[in-house]
Amino acid sequence: RRPVNPPSVIYLFLILPFIFLSFTAIRFVLPLAVVSGPIVARNISELVEWAWGNGQEKREISGIRISSALAAAWLLLYTSLTLAGIKPFGDRNQEFGFGFDHSLVPEGPLRYMDKREITGRVFNAFHFGQYIAWRDFPKRTPFIDGRGYLTPDLLEKMDDAKYNSDIFADLYNRYGFESALVYRPLLDAKVRASRKGVDLALSNPDWALVYWDDLSLLYLRRGGPYEAVISEDEYRFINLDKSRLSDNEYASAAIKELKRNIEETGSSNAYFLLGSIYNEIGRYREAIASLTKVRDLHPSLKSKIFDAYKEMAYAFNQLGNLDESIRYCEMALTIKEDAP
Repeated sequence: RRPVNPPSVIYLFLILPFIFLSFTAIRFVLPLAVVSGPIVARNISELVEWAWGNGQEKREISGIRISSALAAAWLLLYTSLTLAGIKPFGDRNQEFGFGFDHSLVPEGPLRYMDKREITGRVFNAFHFGQYIAWRDFPKRTPFIDGRGYLTPDLLEKMDDAKYNSDIFADLYNRYGFESALVYRPLLDAKVRASRKGVDLALSNPDWALVYWDDLSLLYLRRGGPYEAVISEDEYRFINLDKSRLSDNEYASAAIKELKRNIEETGSSNAYFLLGSIYNEIGRYREAIASLTKVRDLHPSLKSKIFDAYKEMAYAFNQLGNLDESIRYCEMALTIKEDAP
């Protein structure tokens, strides 16, 4: 029989930096598993043999049985913790299986761009860059990606460009992008208060919104090669002016546009906006039907659930159903306390 050697300390030195990194940030836990997993898998039999002697058959069998029992116990425990929803095992924002969770990457707008044959360089949200490069190179390339090889000046301009037309024009002249794919929840309460009426990701009249969902918004440059796409697909009523909803023509156009978005994307934001319009114009049953479709698909939508419950409470109150109105107020309070 071949001699059984103890595990080499070299393996420990190999993974030691990754062990240290895993205690500095959650994102470094996965690299530790990636590096240490193959080492453990490759040496597990030698570890068992070393722990149980020089290979006496009885001890060898016992070691295998114990290892198998431990592995089975771990799988059972892991499965139980996952099903019970205990973090980090049962993270409700993750799904079992292979591939991407498309609710967290801009798959919807990229499919739209495939359909409309929109190619070339894209002005993009910083954290969308890797996915665009991985999915679409070379037909479509990101303006920036998340690898960090960017100057502080460019990072600052990238953020300011969304609200400053001159900076955006300067970046367009330098990089020549004809489309802009940006992240939806960009403005916090403080910023929104300082930019009245702005709740879109790109405040620039030279660019038209042609696609939006719960995660992202896609703009195309007016007067560019995609003018025909703009004329057919532009959204004009996402930034609703509630004071104009008494105008039947304006309200009908906004409702039609939101229904189109729901059909194309199933957006929870669209369901919410549609329900809000119905409440404003007194169509309370339709408001309730739309607001019940608002889902917590993404962390950024938690505030939308809260707002949807308040809108539903209002609708039921207008219909004279006080019990249901109070119930939805109480459901809103389970999300966050709100004095009004």
